[in-house]
Amino acid sequence: MAASLQSALVVAVFASLIGVIYGAISGSFAGKW
Repeated sequence: MAASLQSALVVAVFASLIGVIYGAISGSFAGKW
């Protein structure tokens, strides 16, 4: 139970981190264009 909860938390953190990086990259591209 705790292991699955921890893995789910790690997945959520990675997903949010990827979303922030993707948003920054797309935002810089939008600023250049």
